[in-house]
Amino acid sequence: MLEESLNEAGIRLGMFLGVFVMLAVWQIVSP
Repeated sequence: MLEESLNEAGIRLGMFLGVFVMLAVWQIVSP
């Protein structure tokens, strides 16, 4: 049960990091 909650938290954290990195790269690439 604890592992499942940690897994969900990891997936959400990964999604947030992915979106943040994507926005950061877009800001750098866009003129």
